[in-house]
Amino acid sequence: MRFPDDFENPTILPFRIVLKTSEFIRFARLVDASNLSSPEKVLLLDRADGVQRAIRDYRIALTIMRDGSVDDAVGIFSRINRSGRAMTADQMAVALTYHEDFNLEEALDRILGDLEPYGFGDVSRTIVLQSLLHAAGRNFVKPNFDNLRERVTREKLKESVESVSRSLQQACVFLNESIGFSTGRLLPYALQLLLLGIFFRQNNHTPQNLPDDIDKNLRRWFWATSFEGWFASANSSEVEGAVANMEMYARSEGHGPSTASFEAFFIDRPLRPFPKTFDRRSARIRAMLLVQMARTPLVDPITDDAINGSELMSDPDRRDLPYVFRPAGTRSARSPANRILLPRTHGSAVRDLLAGRAGNKAALLSHGIDDAALAALRSRDVDAFVAAREAALMDHENTFLQQFALTMGDSTLRSEDEIDIDEN
Repeated sequence: MRFPDDFENPTILPFRIVLKTSEFIRFARLVDASNLSSPEKVLLLDRADGVQRAIRDYRIALTIMRDGSVDDAVGIFSRINRSGRAMTADQMAVALTYHEDFNLEEALDRILGDLEPYGFGDVSRTIVLQSLLHAAGRNFVKPNFDNLRERVTREKLKESVESVSRSLQQACVFLNESIGFSTGRLLPYALQLLLLGIFFRQNNHTPQNLPDDIDKNLRRWFWATSFEGWFASANSSEVEGAVANMEMYARSEGHGPSTASFEAFFIDRPLRPFPKTFDRRSARIRAMLLVQMARTPLVDPITDDAINGSELMSDPDRRDLPYVFRPAGTRSARSPANRILLPRTHGSAVRDLLAGRAGNKAALLSHGIDDAALAALRSRDVDAFVAAREAALMDHENTFLQQFALTMGDSTLRSEDEIDIDEN
């Protein structure tokens, strides 16, 4: 309502008129006195009446809390807020810490922006918030929302932004250079980034000058926790224990009993076997893809081009990996061995293209397609192909993990469904 004429326009219904009967009657008289035709007047009045009734009769659920803390209110809100827009922990924290001299949302955006050049700018904002809370000396597993409103907490968070950004960047460099990938879309568990950030915040070394033994121990920790599914079912006390062990290991410089304690805490369960089905929301699937990328350079057998797996998986339009044989609803068709790290631009199924380039054995071997799988590929035998390629990929994983003294358990049953992380 910007101009005087707007207030005399019978086709505009000011919101305040809806809430006051006398104002609504005045508006109806305005419509009736206008130069509009009778059908137009009836139409406008019907519409106005419909708007008024919709708003005046709308029922709003109201819960009155006469006592209780902010923590209580946040807990209740998170439970009853099912049909509205979901609010995450970081959004609640942003609201409670907002002040003219510190905006937590801007701090989170800045840190994520700093991680973008390393490929991890799309990781969970909750992980960045937990990193800030930990650096500020606050409860990072279950944030105390009452404390978030305190000035001292706001100041501690503000002071921690620089160190958290720097340590998380160092964690990303470690993942880029020591593990060999550069996209959050392949990170098995976001908590791994949190813990690596804590390590580099507590340790004087950078990823580039880590002593060889510490570098190898951290790599062993990464692969073990990825294949174990360590964080899949970790409760709050286990996460706190994980952080305490990582802090102790970082401060010890890898000396004394800290390494044994560190490994005993994290490397404490069997590695999960090769999965039966493919789903990007499975940390085990991501670990499988990372091994394929880390063990040897991947080559596209169709074009002979080098393949950048991180680039492939970070692109939302390309990371839905093509099938080798077209999906047919069978167990073999659903197997991870029937999906291949190739660009989606080749099509949704690439058997015919691969069969036409069967002479490029080195490129095929980089994808776990050996002679037995190649023969099945040519004869269009999906079951034989999947069996042969599963065996080859399992052998690749076992050989790769042996360098870290990690072995796959023989007694662990293969799972049909291992969705244990949120899709970023």
